[in-house]
Amino acid sequence: MNILLGGLPDNTQEKELRDTLEQIGCPLIKLTLITSVYHNRVTAVVELKTDELGCNALVKRLNGHFWHGQRLRAARPLFGNK
Repeated sequence: MNILLGGLPDNTQEKELRDTLEQIGCPLIKLTLITSVYHNRVTAVVELKTDELGCNALVKRLNGHFWHGQRLRAARPLFGNK
């Protein structure tokens, strides 16, 4: 299952985000950062080893959470979700 994590600071480092997600119990398989060159926005695609219920619980936990002064936005993608 995948979730999208937006609202990340423009200086987000993959290792630091990975460590933070693992500390709160996210069963990570893969983490991919996508940086928008034009808008200085960083979004993460987080692939998780969990079922739909676990994925939904993590979205609820992460959505609105503050990280480095930024309010995170978490959501399940509308397509391409395993």
